[in-house]
Amino acid sequence: LRLGLRLRLGLTMAELINANPTVYATAGPARLELSAADVAFDDEDEREPVTAEEVFDMVRQIRDPEHEALTLEQLRVVTLENVDIDDAAAALEMRFTPTVPHCSMATLIGLCLRVTLILTLIPTLTLILTLTLTLT
Repeated sequence: LRLGLRLRLGLTMAELINANPTVYATAGPARLELSAADVAFDDEDEREPVTAEEVFDMVRQIRDPEHEALTLEQLRVVTLENVDIDDAAAALEMRFTPTVPHCSMATLIGLCLRVTLILTLIPTLTLILTLTLTLT
């Protein structure tokens, strides 16, 4: 499947956008361990607040489309510091930073983040994804 994605995108090892990305240490295994009691709702009208740590754990293991062996966390495309939750307004803002400013995979990364969050978060939560650039 990953090879098929690479072939459909027309990428070869010689044409990688960022052939030698910087790989950072990760925070370790998932920070949150959920049990059945954590997921069960006492009152259907009451919504459990979502934390930035929970959101980060949902997206940190997404694989980079260009470097399948690396996660978005390892490349610092997503970080815990770039997740903001406004529980009163029921809004989540996540900023992600591609490894290079001219990354052609930014749209695909944003789509992966959006779909993952839409499928795992409460439907009434407003999701704002923002692409940020680092100029070096």
